[in-house]
Amino acid sequence: MKFPWIGRKRWFHDESGSPLVMNSFLIKKPYVFLRKKTQIGQRIKIVNSVGFGKMFVIDGSVQSAERDELIYHQALVHPAAILLGESPRRVLILGGGEGATLREVLRYRSVEEAVMVDIDGEVIKVTQEWLPSMWQDAYKDSRARIIITDALRYLRENRTYFDLIISDLTDPGDGGVSSHLYTPEYYQLISRRLFPGGIFVMQSHELSRIAFEDHKRNRREVEEVFGQVFSCRRYVPSCGLEQSFILAGEEVKDSLRFLPGHFDERVRERIGYELEEYSGDIHRSLFTLSPDLEKKLAVL
Repeated sequence: MKFPWIGRKRWFHDESGSPLVMNSFLIKKPYVFLRKKTQIGQRIKIVNSVGFGKMFVIDGSVQSAERDELIYHQALVHPAAILLGESPRRVLILGGGEGATLREVLRYRSVEEAVMVDIDGEVIKVTQEWLPSMWQDAYKDSRARIIITDALRYLRENRTYFDLIISDLTDPGDGGVSSHLYTPEYYQLISRRLFPGGIFVMQSHELSRIAFEDHKRNRREVEEVFGQVFSCRRYVPSCGLEQSFILAGEEVKDSLRFLPGHFDERVRERIGYELEEYSGDIHRSLFTLSPDLEKKLAVL
């Protein structure tokens, strides 16, 4: 998308976000640090925004921004990792090309191996060069293993088991590289790669009173596979919406009843220090949906 002038200022318009609202970001020179189309067809940009720092964009949609990506990535990783009965040892990340999900996983001292599977190696190279604050050298950690392949192919061919599987994909969109992954087969394969007591978590579009159908469809498909399924969400300013997540497993429900102090204690035990955008109080708020939204998700 071109960068339109409004008055004497220049703006970048996010092509995704809420279906009823367009997000616009004030940008400054150099307006774009990088613009390219990868070999598999993804259009990537790194935009220089005034308010959010460098913004990583795929196919016109903002994926992450330097100054608030912690909100998204810590909401994606830590609730699931803290709800596990034991601190995670083996973790699989499907997607997550900007490296921040891997970075958060490696905060856990118990992790012995973190496998990151992404279809686009060019995205990984670009973000390592231009967005080092998101990676924080996670790819250099001896526990990290990065595999460039399609997530579905990896799940079909791999027979390794994991304590935690994280799906950090781009939204399906119109023919995007992740479109074929939001399927019952994908969730079935994930369930077969989890150790007993393991947890699966995925990003799942917007979840609000005006936009909940995509999340609801994903949840219905996940519910066909997993015994316990939960919705949660957190507002991410650079996305301009309530970003949602679906968490699934077989032994999760009782842990959700913990008081905030239990989660804070687990963070100290498993990581060793406080996190910037995750705590016991935030954990409880993530899983608190309004009565109206609960009804919308419950209607068949």
